[in-house]
Amino acid sequence: MTNRSGHNSRPVESTCANGHHRRRAARRHGAVTLEIILVTPIYAILAFAVVEFALYLWNYQQVAIASRVGGVFASQTSPLPNEGDVAGDPVPSAITDAILQQLASSGIDPCAIILEHNVNMSSGFMEQTLRTDYVPDCPACSEPATAIPPNSVRISVCVALEELMPNCLQAFGFDITGCTTYSSTTFCYEL
Repeated sequence: MTNRSGHNSRPVESTCANGHHRRRAARRHGAVTLEIILVTPIYAILAFAVVEFALYLWNYQQVAIASRVGGVFASQTSPLPNEGDVAGDPVPSAITDAILQQLASSGIDPCAIILEHNVNMSSGFMEQTLRTDYVPDCPACSEPATAIPPNSVRISVCVALEELMPNCLQAFGFDITGCTTYSSTTFCYEL
């Protein structure tokens, strides 16, 4: 056979006569399959973790915004109730409605809304803690341990983690069932 330049050429054979090349290719194919089998679960866990925590951060921002909205309403509500003044849901409905409306825009239901204040006190600045629970068996949501400044209000919005992100990593040992998170906002009382 001659090519354009007039030289004789023969086709190059890709395999040896005894088939060594084919066996080597089959072994490489098996190694690649084994690597895929070993690495795919790790990538799946990483992908689930990235999605889960991204959703958590996004939805936690919504909880923080809701506590700010509640803080603004609480700082402008007059008069704020004291412990024992109100039967049933002690946090005023104007405050809880504003918080619930903000959370509803993201499809989040709170466990509890906690209002702390030290205003309307005739005998000094004694803190008052008012709490409205929305989920009776919600894990403990306690108010922050720090004291609030004089003549201030603090709103804490407590939410179950299952409301903020899916429990995708439960199969891998990272279970969020029964866990809660909260966001607190403190404002000066304006009235």
